[in-house]
Amino acid sequence: MLAGSGTGLAPLYGIVRDALQQNHRGDMHLFHSGKNIEELYLHKKLRKLAADYEQFYYYARVEHNKGNELFSAQTMEEMIAETFPMLDNWQVYLCGNPNRVKLLRKQAFLAGASMQQIFSDAFETN
Repeated sequence: MLAGSGTGLAPLYGIVRDALQQNHRGDMHLFHSGKNIEELYLHKKLRKLAADYEQFYYYARVEHNKGNELFSAQTMEEMIAETFPMLDNWQVYLCGNPNRVKLLRKQAFLAGASMQQIFSDAFETN
């Protein structure tokens, strides 16, 4: 399970691409959130990957949705909790805003992910 906000998508995209190139067969779920649609800068590529690879799932949301049905109105935390009520035996990769990474790390742990299986990179962009 991978989750990133804003430019936090970049390292996660690299992980996904590498896994697919290495013929990874396990399910991969990538959640990406941005303030607006422009921050979902790889949206078309990720939708194509999800269409091309049955083991890859892509979820996108924008904070300022304005009724666009292509994007979830839920928060990233809600989308993940709904998709993964339990995260035991999953590797979790989190990147982006430090507050969101901290919150998602706690959420993943409480959902059963081992701390040794939660990898994170929190950073701010200016």
